[in-house]
Amino acid sequence: MKIHEYQAKNILKEYGIPIQDGYIIKNIEDAEKTISEVKNKFNSKDVVVKAQIHAGGRGKGGGVKFCPDGKDALEACNNILGMDLITHQTGPEGQKVRKVYITQAFDIAKEFYKEKYASLGKNRLLLEKQIMLQVLDVHWKEHLAEIDHLRGSVGLRAYAQKNPKNEFKQEAYSMFEFMLDEIDAETIRILFSIQFNTEEVLNDLKKKEKNEVTLEKPDALSPIDDSEANTKIEELPTNTKTVIRDEPKHGRNEIIKITNGHETKEMKYKKAKDLIESGDWRIL
Repeated sequence: MKIHEYQAKNILKEYGIPIQDGYIIKNIEDAEKTISEVKNKFNSKDVVVKAQIHAGGRGKGGGVKFCPDGKDALEACNNILGMDLITHQTGPEGQKVRKVYITQAFDIAKEFYKEKYASLGKNRLLLEKQIMLQVLDVHWKEHLAEIDHLRGSVGLRAYAQKNPKNEFKQEAYSMFEFMLDEIDAETIRILFSIQFNTEEVLNDLKKKEKNEVTLEKPDALSPIDDSEANTKIEELPTNTKTVIRDEPKHGRNEIIKITNGHETKEMKYKKAKDLIESGDWRIL
C-alpha cells in the first residue's frame, strides 16, 4: 500500500497520537494563505515545506525545506511544487511533485526534554534545582579563586599606563559572564545525559549484587624459611632508575603564565593546556 506522509499522519491523528500537523496545497496560489494559517493555528514561528511523493530520501533530494519565515516558505513552495524530485528510490527519471505539505516546525531538543522528564511531573523542577546548585557551587568556587588572583596582580597593569581599577572591573565582569555561560552549558549537558532506571531494573541489580556477595575464607599463609626469603631478596632488581620530569608538574587550577612570543597571558593550567599543546604557546 502506498500512501503519502500527510495521509499516514491523518491516520495517526485519528487515534490520538501526536503528530507534526499541517496542511496540503496543490496550487501555488494557496501557498501564502496556508503558510499563515499553519503559523497561527499551531503557534509555530517556523514552518517546514515537504514534497509529497511515494519515495523516501526527499530531504536529500531537496524536497524538504526548513523555513524560518514566511518569505522563505513561499520560495520553497515555488521551488518544490511541480519539480521532478529525484531520490535513491525514484530512479533517474524522478517523480513530479503535485502536492506540498506545509507543517509546523518542532523544537526537537525541547520535545525530547519534555518527553524524557514527563514521568517525573513536579519532581522535575526539584531535580533541575539540585543539579544547577551543584554545578553553581563548583564554578563559583573557581570564580572566586580567579578573582582573588586577578585582584592580586591587576596593580601591575599600571606599568602599562592602564588604570588598574578599570581593568579589574572589565575583566571581572567578563569572567563573571563566562562563569554564567559555563554553568548553563554544564547544567544542560547533565540534564540531557541523565539516564533513569525503572524499579524493575533496580530490583534486578539488587538481586544480582546479593547473588555475587560470597564469603570466602582466605588461604593460610605458608611459612617461608630464612633461606627462601634471602633468595627472593637477591632476585629483586637493583638497577632501578629515578624518573625525572623535564618540566614541573602543574595543578589543574594553578595560575600560570603563557606566551606566544608576542603576547603574555595569565590563566588556569586547565584552560591553558589546549593552547600549550597546540605548540603556539609555552609556559614562562
